[in-house]
Amino acid sequence: MDSISKTVGLDILKFLQPHVKHIFQVTGTASGLLQALNKGDINLAVTMLHTEMPPNVRMYPLIEEEFLCICPKTWPETELEELCKQRNYIAYTQNTPTGIQTLNWLKWQNFSPAIQFEMDNADEILKLIACGYGWTLTTPLFITTIPAFSDSLKIIRIKKRKERRKIVLLCKNDEFSVFYKNLAFEIRSILETKLEQEFYNQVDLDANLPS
Repeated sequence: MDSISKTVGLDILKFLQPHVKHIFQVTGTASGLLQALNKGDINLAVTMLHTEMPPNVRMYPLIEEEFLCICPKTWPETELEELCKQRNYIAYTQNTPTGIQTLNWLKWQNFSPAIQFEMDNADEILKLIACGYGWTLTTPLFITTIPAFSDSLKIIRIKKRKERRKIVLLCKNDEFSVFYKNLAFEIRSILETKLEQEFYNQVDLDANLPS
């Protein structure tokens, strides 16, 4: 998954290097990685959980993230409802699991924001927001791909029930199962440390937000 690769990909590769003879890394959407795993093109995938797993795929939970509402720091709006009525939403494309999940959540909450941009790349979405072109729903892991994000982005409180996504390690149920289990533990630790240092230590989700 792109956000995993950009945030903790190097740390994962450093852990794997002494244990694995050959490493072949690809990035992509959750659905694309699951398809590659099923075809035998890859041995494991770190991605978001978005569908039921085939019986031959083993899953190890890593972390669970809440989706956040973010917009340019210079905008005066402080309510999600205001953003939906007055500002353009920048959407993840509907052919991606994140796009499906976030657009469905907006629909279930009876929100119908105008959409000017639809992108399949989180980096491009965050760059557009930093330039003042719209707002979106995203997660801490996506946000950590932008250095000094708190200088250009602000978080708007979501008062409704928040949508969540689960990051998991997927692998084939084969003779390497013990190694995969240990790898999942290591990746979970890497992710938690990264989020603590580069997101939660930089922002107080309850500070300066309307109650």
